[in-house]
Amino acid sequence: MALPFASKHFDHAVLHLILAIVPDARACLRETARVLKPGGSVLILDKFLKPGETAWIRRTLNLLSKHIVTRLDVVFEEVLASVPELKLERDVPVLAGGWFRSIRLVKIE
Repeated sequence: MALPFASKHFDHAVLHLILAIVPDARACLRETARVLKPGGSVLILDKFLKPGETAWIRRTLNLLSKHIVTRLDVVFEEVLASVPELKLERDVPVLAGGWFRSIRLVKIE
């Protein structure tokens, strides 16, 4: 969440099963955007809840899982809203009834 690279350094970044395990997904995505060049892309594969999804079983399991392995309650749209320089280009459900999503973002600036 504090990469040792200059701003606008990379053309692409891959966040494979990262946003649900870092302590602050928003800070992670902001830092990713910082090191991307304008027009650069971010490829994401992770598990996310849909906005407004109750998912009480996942949210209950999250009380334990977030301390030992991963968060089960991350809502991608909330994370993305904190990084206005990234634009959603593609969002495709890939596994577990759409819980896992393949997402492509592009940096605008």
